[in-house]
Amino acid sequence: MSKKLDLDDFLNYHREFNSIPTWTKEKHSKLEDLLKYLNEHEHTTITSQHKNFPFRKIWEYDVFDVPQTVRGKLYQWRGKKVLRMCINYRMYSRDKMICCPIK
Repeated sequence: MSKKLDLDDFLNYHREFNSIPTWTKEKHSKLEDLLKYLNEHEHTTITSQHKNFPFRKIWEYDVFDVPQTVRGKLYQWRGKKVLRMCINYRMYSRDKMICCPIK
């Protein structure tokens, strides 16, 4: 699990997943592939309150420059770029994102 994520590979998995508009068997399979790809790389998950969460949609992602002063779970990647993707987004519950350092 100490591999860093390749952004181009991630984008290919994410694009394949998003290209299917409805929740079919194929889309479920693509989601499984995407999550498997993320989980086989170095990562951490962060749970946050709804009002402080940086995303407004599930499966949304961004590339985040981790500041040198950050504390918490991202401290190990200070000064590096991290891919953050929302994996749980519900009203009245804790929201969750997965964070992976980028090559």
